Amino acid sequence: MRRSAISLHLWLGLILGFFWALQGLTGSILVLHREADRLVNPALASGATGPWLPLESLVAAAGVKAERITIVDSARNSLAIHHGKADSRRAVIVEAATGTILGDRAVTAPQPDREGIFRWLFLLHHELLAGDLGETILGISALFLFSSLLLGLWIATPWRGLFRISAWRTSRIRLWGWHRMVGVLAALALLPLSLTGAYLIWGKELRAAAATVWPMQLPPEGKSTLAGPAIGLDRAWAIANGQFPDATFVSATLPGPKAAAYKFRLHQPGEARALFGVTAVWVDGASGTISYRYDPLDAAAANRVIDSLFAIHSGEIAGWPGRLAVLAAGLSLPMLWITGLWAWLRAQKRRNRPIPA
Repeated sequence: MRRSAISLHLWLGLILGFFWALQGLTGSILVLHREADRLVNPALASGATGPWLPLESLVAAAGVKAERITIVDSARNSLAIHHGKADSRRAVIVEAATGTILGDRAVTAPQPDREGIFRWLFLLHHELLAGDLGETILGISALFLFSSLLLGLWIATPWRGLFRISAWRTSRIRLWGWHRMVGVLAALALLPLSLTGAYLIWGKELRAAAATVWPMQLPPEGKSTLAGPAIGLDRAWAIANGQFPDATFVSATLPGPKAAAYKFRLHQPGEARALFGVTAVWVDGASGTISYRYDPLDAAAANRVIDSLFAIHSGEIAGWPGRLAVLAAGLSLPMLWITGLWAWLRAQKRRNRPIPA
């Protein structure tokens, strides 16, 4: 039984270890991507403070047909005005207090250059730059990682002597010792990270499945069209904000050919997510009536669990200590892959060494 577990753990690592290492490395970088983006692209970071201009004024300043508006980072003093076709969408970055245009960057097809590197890394981490196929590969890979971690924890038992580095007297024992010690420690974070990562791939399907078992609130689905002239973005935002006066703006999706509502996302104090909250208000684009309202602070238990999964995956549910723990856990995956591969190659070399006559 133990020999079979070791063999399965080994071959999972050899076949999928590169994907896990890539996910760990890119995930670690993304833990700090907003802070790093402000350092790498200071021209896109607003320094202006003060009240925002009306949203319609900011869209007019961008000079594009807006489809979606989002905050850029935790500074909350610049907005990204998304525009263009789905396969070539871009975002004009505008200063929220003045309407000054700070830049225009790719959203759906970024390049790994200074301006687009973090968006490029996000797409690499989330879909391997391969769309739905990449997402499916990574979702399956995450489930195999979870299984491999459980196998590794069992193989590493008993755990006594886990930290007795002085007892690792040969290079072979030291290699396995570091792999075992780091693997056991990192698994405490990697187990929930792998499961939450799989959820983020198949979130829509899993939410629908969960709703058949537990009481949950889900947003309405289906297409709709405007029944008259649009009420305007500013009026719609005033209606949405009136539902949650203490909440801050996160994003707005404007009515389009398939949807008649202004869809606002807000953040309330006390939400699991630190920046991009899941509070939602949909305002009918013609009548101004509320077509959907979601309050995560007063939601069903199943909603609360699901709402927390991204915050767990990013570590932000525990603030800076949580984010740094996720960063360290992510970096452990390249280390575990390298040490495991190195140990296997050494074993193969010994096995293939000719026996003296």
